[in-house]
Amino acid sequence: MLRRESAMNDIAVSVFCSTYNQADYISDAIESFLAQETDFEYEILINDDSSTDGTAEIALGYERAYPGKITVVTHAENMFSKGILGGAAPYFLYPLARGRYFAWCEGDDYWVDRKKLQKQFDVMERDESASFCVHSSLCVQPATKKVIGVNRFHDIDGYVEYDEMLGNIQCFATSSFFVRRSAYESYLKSKIIGIKAHGDQKLSLFFGSQGRVHYIDEAMSAYRVAAKGSYNKSLLLNPDRNAIEKDLCESRVALLTAIDELTDGAHKEGVAKGKEAARYAYYASTSQYHVLKRDWDCLFKEERFMKRARIRIVSICPHLFEPIYRLAKRMAFAIGRR
Repeated sequence: MLRRESAMNDIAVSVFCSTYNQADYISDAIESFLAQETDFEYEILINDDSSTDGTAEIALGYERAYPGKITVVTHAENMFSKGILGGAAPYFLYPLARGRYFAWCEGDDYWVDRKKLQKQFDVMERDESASFCVHSSLCVQPATKKVIGVNRFHDIDGYVEYDEMLGNIQCFATSSFFVRRSAYESYLKSKIIGIKAHGDQKLSLFFGSQGRVHYIDEAMSAYRVAAKGSYNKSLLLNPDRNAIEKDLCESRVALLTAIDELTDGAHKEGVAKGKEAARYAYYASTSQYHVLKRDWDCLFKEERFMKRARIRIVSICPHLFEPIYRLAKRMAFAIGRR
């Protein structure tokens, strides 16, 4: 690995990785971290939330192989089940972090560009007004890694308008996050951390309020869609799915209200659009066709045909959702193996 002499004894970037029961995937994540080519020092901090499938043992094996480079935190009990808000990083990884910048990647995702950290580091070093750097990402089939889509916020590199971020449900993959330490420490002191909302949403919207957001239009990481053990997959077949989706919507709205207060009302238009987007997403995810048709007809018509068809079918015959999902899953798996 190339190193700038002045950085030989300093950690410039701390990589945060949270994992739970991801034995099939964690090696891909760690190997992609180790493959980074940088002219600065970086460390890898991993939190395993009491996995039962051997994930911790795999991670600890890497820690033994790369002492000083990789640090693994393990727990006798599952911390998520204890209701700890804000994820693992604030409580278990941040206290160990030595970097001036922090990067994220969940244990079931991975990076696909060996220069990812270097590119984001260079952007932030050039522009002190930037608090947050992100990039596009691939969407892949969990087992085969077959690319099934690309998550692109824009089609060119450049700065992202904060109001545009506020108006979108999910702007960037967590595996693309790269932030200044100072911005993260401000987050830890804010009321945002205690809000019951998705951690990636809280982080990205808070970081965006702290300075300029630079977007790189290069897919430098991969997100496994509905990976085994992932939150999104477990939600799909949860019998209480509608209630959970409603809670997520309300949490998103509460987050946007808090952001409005944090920014002294400077982004009311973006906040309003974000709340509207959260409500639309709730009715779409719970297949409430009559509400979508009544209140968001134009927006609903812009959805892909397959999504519109699924919503119509499920709204008429809710009991068909699970068999339809399982059939679609088998078809996607068969296509992915070709």
